[in-house]
Amino acid sequence: MPTSPTVTVSSTFFDLEQIRADLAAFLDDIGYRPLLSELPSFPIDPNADTIENCRLRAYETTLFVLVVGGRYGSIDPRTGISVTNMEYAAARALGTPTYVFVQRRILDVLPVWEQNRDGDFSKVVDSTRLFEFVQSIRGNERIWVTPFDTAADITRALRIQFAYLFNDALTIHQRARRDSSLALSILTGRALRLALEQSDGWEYRLFFQTWIDEISSRRDAILAYNALLKLGPAQHVTFEAYAA
Repeated sequence: MPTSPTVTVSSTFFDLEQIRADLAAFLDDIGYRPLLSELPSFPIDPNADTIENCRLRAYETTLFVLVVGGRYGSIDPRTGISVTNMEYAAARALGTPTYVFVQRRILDVLPVWEQNRDGDFSKVVDSTRLFEFVQSIRGNERIWVTPFDTAADITRALRIQFAYLFNDALTIHQRARRDSSLALSILTGRALRLALEQSDGWEYRLFFQTWIDEISSRRDAILAYNALLKLGPAQHVTFEAYAA
């Protein structure tokens, strides 16, 4: 049965509380399922701590929205990075479509910080590690960053981007209906998307993706085989034979 897309909104809470509430209402209005930690619908694993619960949700989301304000946020003692940073890293590692919004004043001050990292920026951010986080998003990962002043800036941009995403999905769906060959019928997930989109070099990427998928599907057999190599062949010896 079809389900509504799940959208995780990742940000610090107290400084962006109203923006988070506005985004939750917007997502609900357009038929998406908002996933925010303060909502009663937020799924909780009773065996995991607060930080781990937030990180785990990144593995269950369809879309990921990162909103960066002036606070770096709570730091995970195990990784040394903020919970928001950790959620973002998990979403990126999974290839989840990610939309990043950063307060305009932070982007305005970012070049100044890059030229004078020892300066006092406490009126803009609570920690200069936030500048480092934004810099890594824009520089190292080259993710598109949209500035915002209000929640309306974010919802306006998301409405447009979701429309583009919907159009892409329709294109892929129509192509799949036109080409119902056996090869496509046995592909799933990322491999199917590569075969349908047929972007540059898709044949090579499809080959490696199907190879990876096949290995993953044989994971249990591989583990059993490796265990046999470590333990060696077993031989049953009776007590009588051992005593003799």
